[in-house]
Amino acid sequence: MFLTEGLGHGFAALSEEATVVYLCSTRYDPEREHGIDPFDTELGIEWPAFAETVLSNRDRQAPSLAEARSRGLLPRYGPPPAPQPPSAPPRTPAPATFLAPVSQSLSRPPSPARESTS
Repeated sequence: MFLTEGLGHGFAALSEEATVVYLCSTRYDPEREHGIDPFDTELGIEWPAFAETVLSNRDRQAPSLAEARSRGLLPRYGPPPAPQPPSAPPRTPAPATFLAPVSQSLSRPPSPARESTS
């Protein structure tokens, strides 16, 4: 079964031989992992009745859904924000003397007068 990143999930092993394996898309980081009390009635999960329920310490200490919501522990999903149009830099008019006239920039300077030595 594939579960997308950030999706809450839980499981109940129905036999002594059940194995659960996780494959993560990034390096496992326990700081990014959050839990919800699996027996919180707000979740609406009807777990099978077992003679013995085994929970990890993390699951035993997990907050209710309402607590997790109020503490900001739940991811927020929704449409991505609308793209903003790029802002154009302010246009400044170029000064009138910015470029020299083409005729001046391409002409050669006058040659110095040579005195003849004859």
